[in-house]
Amino acid sequence: MLKPIKKETGVNSSERILASQSVSTFFSLWSYPNLYRGEGKGKEVADLLIYFDRQVILFSDKGEVKFQEGNELELAWSRWYRSAIRDSAKQLHGAESFIKRSKNLIFLDSKCEEPFPFDVADPNIKIHLVAIVRNISIC
Repeated sequence: MLKPIKKETGVNSSERILASQSVSTFFSLWSYPNLYRGEGKGKEVADLLIYFDRQVILFSDKGEVKFQEGNELELAWSRWYRSAIRDSAKQLHGAESFIKRSKNLIFLDSKCEEPFPFDVADPNIKIHLVAIVRNISIC
């Protein structure tokens, strides 16, 4: 008997917006917010994963990253870049590496009780990475 797939809704407000947008579009059948690794303490794989026909799209959403206007421009830029772009890229590359290395140790919940319903062990899977930063603001 088929069992319903319970999906997470997002850890913070920015991730909830991303999850909501993916559900309200044609991606709803293939989107999985906040998947977790089945090794260690159930660390998050990515903020959103879309899986369709051996294509995986991984999203990292850093939400609102403050630009420290009061600091020297070079320093403020380097801090913003590190928090918004570099950390997102690091998360995405780590998720990609985990999927390729650990195959089917992905779960729908943080307790790692509900396995991801699709086989990602196929060596022909293509993985695409998307970093999102929204509402850039000055503090």
